[in-house]
Amino acid sequence: PAVVAAAAPGPEQFETAARAPKRALWKREMSAGLDGSMGNSENMSVRLGVEGERETLRGRADAHANYQRSEDDDVVSEHRVEGAGGYEWFVPDSPWELFGRGLVEYDEFKDYDIRVNTAVGPGYRFYDTDDLRLIAQVGAGVSREFGGIDDRVTPELLAAVVFERQLSEIQSIQSSLELFPYVRDPGEFRLVGRAEWELLMSQRYRLAIELGVEDRYDSNASPGVDANDLDYFAQLVKKF
Repeated sequence: PAVVAAAAPGPEQFETAARAPKRALWKREMSAGLDGSMGNSENMSVRLGVEGERETLRGRADAHANYQRSEDDDVVSEHRVEGAGGYEWFVPDSPWELFGRGLVEYDEFKDYDIRVNTAVGPGYRFYDTDDLRLIAQVGAGVSREFGGIDDRVTPELLAAVVFERQLSEIQSIQSSLELFPYVRDPGEFRLVGRAEWELLMSQRYRLAIELGVEDRYDSNASPGVDANDLDYFAQLVKKF
């Protein structure tokens, strides 16, 4: 997603925003998407997810897990599980932060069984309010693949941008872009991009519909394995 340049808030402006009341309880949600077709071909796709976020004056914690499975004419064409979590430590009276994150993923159609990666580094919050959030992060970490051709620990860098915007009481958008350059192989990298639009359908029951797209690219994919995975989805979300 494109990043719109914006002037950073002044010290007084940021200090006021930073001292505003923060959510002390976990925000949780569960999502489910199911679609299929019958005719010349039959296909069925299932997508399940859970996620949570908790923010205080000291920092923000988040975690999520996703499950995806697709079948075309009774043949499995996608089977993937992902779990991730992270924490952002806020620097008092400053837009700077420190972050740490980790991810575990299983993909039946990759040239490995499980991939684990983690990264740490500094971040800068250009905006961080209830209606607008724009954060940039840079860091370094390592990844490792299990059950694949190369099971070495691989050092990698990280550059990420997160954008969230509350358009109205019932609509919001969010997007993120993560670039992982490989240190050992200059010019090779992984790229993960995601964009979502959410519409709250029921204030009383906290039900929403979510449309989104996610793209995962690995320039160092093995021969015979697709370097690019593009997922688009529609799902029902229950908030708690």
